[in-house]
Amino acid sequence: MPAPETINLKLIPVSKLIPHEETVPHLSDRLTRRMMRDGVQRDPIVVDEGSMMVLDGMHRLEALRRMGAASAVCFLVDFMGDRVKLFRWFRLVENPEDELVSEMRQELGMVREVPLVWHDAGFDAGLTLTHRGRAYASVTEEGAVTATKAVRAFDRVAKSAGAWIEYVDEGTASPDLLKGNYMALLTPRFKKEEVVHAAMEGKPFPPKTTLQVFPVRPMGINYPIEALRSKGDILERILATRTRRRIDPPSFYRGRLYREPVVVFE
Repeated sequence: MPAPETINLKLIPVSKLIPHEETVPHLSDRLTRRMMRDGVQRDPIVVDEGSMMVLDGMHRLEALRRMGAASAVCFLVDFMGDRVKLFRWFRLVENPEDELVSEMRQELGMVREVPLVWHDAGFDAGLTLTHRGRAYASVTEEGAVTATKAVRAFDRVAKSAGAWIEYVDEGTASPDLLKGNYMALLTPRFKKEEVVHAAMEGKPFPPKTTLQVFPVRPMGINYPIEALRSKGDILERILATRTRRRIDPPSFYRGRLYREPVVVFE
């Protein structure tokens, strides 16, 4: 069990919180309805203590703003420190039509075929579109801006074609997956500085672009929404009544898998 002081929970004004990724409107709608029904913020929003950038919980933040909350329960971490790991989500479309693959290559400017090489550390050939074991790369200069533009274009073209987009953690992706009948967009590795810069510039990444793994993930705070609308702070009083249950990784909690240990407040 982590020492209590390693889980830094605080109430932070929602006006100070800066999302690093955009939200999906229908997911925000659904979460808002659930939080209004339950009357609580169930899980903390994970925030970089240095920049107030939201690392996890963009939809929770949007729901709280819609409900008029003045503050949010946040778990503060040091994003730039070694204990917070930054990974990527890859986008996949299963069994794509050849016409969709051709349209996607044209839209993304993936005109150059490159070797599909896999390293033990994960696929790291930069911005790449793969299909049935073949890989295509862009001739344009790469970076976070180029990668996020490609992600937006992939989403737009796939959704226009009625294709279902799946998201795969880079740690789950494999050569066999990429050689199957999938069209996959693989983004380059992002630097933490690029993530912070985009957020501070008011240019958040598309949804499901980055994946952060934290030293621990606290869950189940259940802080009343009505109290978040006021200027009071009853967080310490709530935490004093709870016990902690640790779930070691791979951590399954409420139907989701987490890479880090989960600590549930009960």
